[in-house]
Amino acid sequence: MLHIHTLNDVSLLPWRPEWVFEDLDFHPFCTELSAKNGEYIVKTEVPGLKKKELKVTLEGNMLTIEGERKGKKEASSMNFCRTIEIPGGVGSGDLKAVLKGGVLEVRIPREKPRTVEIQALKGSNGHRQ
Repeated sequence: MLHIHTLNDVSLLPWRPEWVFEDLDFHPFCTELSAKNGEYIVKTEVPGLKKKELKVTLEGNMLTIEGERKGKKEASSMNFCRTIEIPGGVGSGDLKAVLKGGVLEVRIPREKPRTVEIQALKGSNGHRQ
């Protein structure tokens, strides 16, 4: 398995995010992108969120995960959006997303490598002159 990168938003913030999210029972999520068996696999932590609160879209090689979570108070409701650039080509197969145990896993088919037939010019044996 090729591990491409891991993002952890919490470590990049200069403030403690749990203050903002304590009413939601939700914390900023980690995202991991890897490539295995002809597909890209994106795993994102979304604890406490339900399928109906999430939206996944793919445009070109940009994967966007959006969510909306209603808090106990109107001021503690939140929307979030995470966009991830998928390195390399994205194949034409179906996108698959599964939510299980607070982790959203999105599988994206990789573009298959293409081979190019090399043609020799008439009167040439393939060597430079």
